[in-house]
Amino acid sequence: MTPEQVAEIGWDTKLPLSLEDALNSLETAVRSHVLDDLGIHFLNMYLDFKRLEAKQASEKTEEARLKVLSKIF
Repeated sequence: MTPEQVAEIGWDTKLPLSLEDALNSLETAVRSHVLDDLGIHFLNMYLDFKRLEAKQASEKTEEARLKVLSKIF
């Protein structure tokens, strides 16, 4: 494929490198679409929850994060 064809279908978009970047991308993408009131309410709650989760994770040491993950998996 040519670079133009790749850009045309959106495959040239880079994935977010952090949870915060991913949440910002989701929020921006959703703003461009119409959602009913329930959808907007749910999305805002989800974004708030995930941002809190990211903040809490960033405040922990890597050892503490690995300990939590080892319990999950």
